[in-house]
Amino acid sequence: MKTLNPKNITNRKSTQSHANELAHRANATTAQGCSVGSMSRICSTLLFCLAWLACSGSALALGSTDEAAVADYVKDILYWPDAADQNAAAFRYKVLLYTNETSGVRANTANMGTLYGTAERTRAQNAESDLRDGLIQNPSSLLLQNLLLDLYYDRLAAELILAGNMRSTDGRTADQMRMGPATVASGLVIDDEINLHEQALEAYQSALADGVSLLSDSLGLTNSPPAGYAIFKNLVPTRGLEPATYGTNLVSVTGSTTLLFDGYKDLVLLLNGLRDYGREAEAAGRLKTNRNNAGDRAEAKTLATDAARFLFLQQAKLLGLFPNLDIDDASGLAEASKGVAVSLAALESLAQSIRSGSSLLGFEDDFLMLVQKFTGQSADIFDSFDAYELRLNPTDLSSPLRYALSLQDSAVASYDDYRGYQDQLETQLSYITEAAEDRLYQLTGAYPGDPEFERPDANEGCEIWMQLKSIDIAKLQIQRNRAEISNLEEEVRIEVERSQSVQSTFVYYGNKQASLTEWIGHINAAQAFANELAAAADGISVSGGFLSATVSVSPGAAAHAVNSVVQAAAEEGKGQLEADKERLAAQENAKLENIENAAKVETLMLGMKTLAIDSQEAAILLTQELGRLAALIGEKDELERTLAESGASLAGRYFADPVHHLRSQHQTLLANLSFDEAQKWLYFMARALEYKWNTPFMNYFYLGRKWSTGTLYKLRNADELEQMYNAMASFNSLVQLPSDDYFDWFSVKEDFLGYYEFDDTGTNQLFYTDPANPDAPATNSATMAFRSYLRTKQDAIGNIKLTFSTRREIPGGTFYRGARRDANNNVLSAGLFLDKIKWLKINLPGNHSDTNRTQLAGELSYGGTGLIRNFDVGTFHPDRLDRLQNEETAYSTRYWYFHAPSAKWRFSEALSSPVTMQLSADPRVPPTVSEIDIFKERSVAATGWKLTVPTEDLGVPVLNIDELDDIELYFYHYAVSRQLPESSYSTMATMAEGEKAAPRVIPFPYNLRYE
Repeated sequence: MKTLNPKNITNRKSTQSHANELAHRANATTAQGCSVGSMSRICSTLLFCLAWLACSGSALALGSTDEAAVADYVKDILYWPDAADQNAAAFRYKVLLYTNETSGVRANTANMGTLYGTAERTRAQNAESDLRDGLIQNPSSLLLQNLLLDLYYDRLAAELILAGNMRSTDGRTADQMRMGPATVASGLVIDDEINLHEQALEAYQSALADGVSLLSDSLGLTNSPPAGYAIFKNLVPTRGLEPATYGTNLVSVTGSTTLLFDGYKDLVLLLNGLRDYGREAEAAGRLKTNRNNAGDRAEAKTLATDAARFLFLQQAKLLGLFPNLDIDDASGLAEASKGVAVSLAALESLAQSIRSGSSLLGFEDDFLMLVQKFTGQSADIFDSFDAYELRLNPTDLSSPLRYALSLQDSAVASYDDYRGYQDQLETQLSYITEAAEDRLYQLTGAYPGDPEFERPDANEGCEIWMQLKSIDIAKLQIQRNRAEISNLEEEVRIEVERSQSVQSTFVYYGNKQASLTEWIGHINAAQAFANELAAAADGISVSGGFLSATVSVSPGAAAHAVNSVVQAAAEEGKGQLEADKERLAAQENAKLENIENAAKVETLMLGMKTLAIDSQEAAILLTQELGRLAALIGEKDELERTLAESGASLAGRYFADPVHHLRSQHQTLLANLSFDEAQKWLYFMARALEYKWNTPFMNYFYLGRKWSTGTLYKLRNADELEQMYNAMASFNSLVQLPSDDYFDWFSVKEDFLGYYEFDDTGTNQLFYTDPANPDAPATNSATMAFRSYLRTKQDAIGNIKLTFSTRREIPGGTFYRGARRDANNNVLSAGLFLDKIKWLKINLPGNHSDTNRTQLAGELSYGGTGLIRNFDVGTFHPDRLDRLQNEETAYSTRYWYFHAPSAKWRFSEALSSPVTMQLSADPRVPPTVSEIDIFKERSVAATGWKLTVPTEDLGVPVLNIDELDDIELYFYHYAVSRQLPESSYSTMATMAEGEKAAPRVIPFPYNLRYE
């Protein structure tokens, strides 16, 4: 015997409420006319009312054992065809949502709010209460069980339609809202979007919570498992989806009564709801991450993790009901299940990106894309920012910003044209399919269906292939540096132990010291960090497949390739990297004492530290490259799902099922893509602006709001991007700094290798070990050691390949000149900053009697890390004089270029160019060869220069190493004095009497806040 569960009878209506509703139905029926049929309905309704009023507490106490009577009564409340008062039917939207207009039938989702609201929810709840009572009395009634599932389905469908077509108070959807304008004149569109997405998210949460609650609902019975669970499990497999209808005759919108698919419609609806909830949560979380107001990122992280957990658990629960279900055999389930998986992957990717602190546009923190100039621009452009300013000017016909503005106008105009007719939907889906296939080709190098599509790692030039190569390059750089550091450490040990043990050697910083062993330990620890990250990334190296066996290509899997340990290490590594940069800056003032060849050891130590920093930069870049790979694979999965949902065969089904909605029109999609492209170019421009003046672009007041580089992430359409462009142009026009030109020689033999002919007195000749035999006695002159070193750097065909760093000062010169301090570290001279190359020349001094040529062609590469001193002189850490803080800023030297044959942007880790070198008998005489200006605007201080000098070319000897005395680089560079010259201020002579003189040292303009 079934027993009642009191807690499930608490939703019943009050007696008066039920009486009012029944009386309303009776009156409505009377008003429809007095035909025999209508009079019969009146009488039966009145008799039913009287019977109901005669009992206490239950609307169907007399007829509740009659399952047909219960069903008729409930359907009278819910459904338009069965209702006495059709305008009061709770689910009348099922008939009235679609309208037959002049151009055809369409789902008028904008009207959904008037068809289903608070009153309809209340009626549906009342009907459910009565249906539950009927089920208690008729627990085995398939009629009532199916009706209960219908009620849950139609209520959930109504809520999903409302949530999926959420509109602002002025009637705009999320897509329309992105086009602007913002509801607050001084605000940004992103605030409006977040508000709307949060409303939709709340609607999805509420709807899904109600939808899945049936699975744990006992329905007032004591069954185990719960009765709701059993009903869902037993009946859902045979419940198919009928096409929507319209009009009083209930005409199918497809023109056919054929089911859209057989079985599992309730499961498909819940999975589609979970998919859309995940999409909404990801969209809201990403927007909050981009906005980055106080608390936004924490909220976005919580939202992403909570939503992902909810999706995972609910999908597992739902699919667990049908353990033997083959979703590919059940129409609609494959797309729905895949959609949930993609939403889950997107949420996991979002949470991971927030945890790792990766750049919102996918670029590393020190990303920089310098350009020579664009086609059609004048030759006298020096700074990349100036080239970008011209390139992105909205008046330029080829400007990405101009294109975005044009597409924004087209998208806004298209909203009035699209009405949702079936032919329009089919056209939109065909556009979406074409765009998705084209984007997949860019990602994978092949179209879906091609054999090569599943092997993007083998399709040279595609984005995933390039990303895998970026990962391999970063790992290779770390491995090379590890070997080079080991070699340099061995050289240091050999040089030091000629005089004393390494343990008893100290590095002096002003009036403090540190052991050389400790210093070497710092370097090895920094390299070890990079080694660990490189090892952690080995799981996704290209080896016999798209990804190695440890990583699958399922949605979100690539994001897990970098585990939590690596992510934590990346964060720790950023702090360690900053500390090591401070040590590198301080090393300029460090000295070794009481050992022979101290200058050479100092040079070797500087090389070790520079390599370690390069490795750390590469390691942090590696984690970002892994995140970028995860994002690309996630995008690939999303596009494949889009294709699966956009096929021509599905257009009819989607049109006939109002739960499906077009996420973006084709014109809107194009506009959004153009916004993303313009935003990327503006990011390049913003970074070029920061590089031009070596300062963050921040808090600049323009057109009623503050602008910063971070503002760029918040901008959502072309109008806002144009304001950002104008703000940067305005800022740049205000900054005026006097600079001067400087000439300096850089000697590879002395400044890089540390081979000096004489000691500091200039009288005592120095001798060195043979680099080819470091354990032999130190009997080689500087030039002999230099020549021997060159031979160790020859490749198989005789090319000398040198890697060196110019991140160093030259005694008595202006090259990368830093502050000069006394023994107590007081600043005596502030030095220079913004020290950048205008051009350089290369001289090969020596006898060169074996050749009659005066010039030699080689190759020079600019790579590693570029560094620029900051405006203000750095300060030593009060407790750590081996760390000079805020002295310099690091920039990437990666070279980006447009590859015309593939019409794609590509990059190389260094900018390389053939160079002409002067063969001369005279050292330190400026060569007469052409100026090498390809490296203009780049910092004079770079850690990864590579020079190739041939000794033989095409089988003909062109250089004799025994006749080469040095390799000299002649730099023509410009820089700004850290203490600005008097001429940049108001002169004393022009001041009125009594007026105070301007300070001799004033803050740099970027430190001001233009408010």
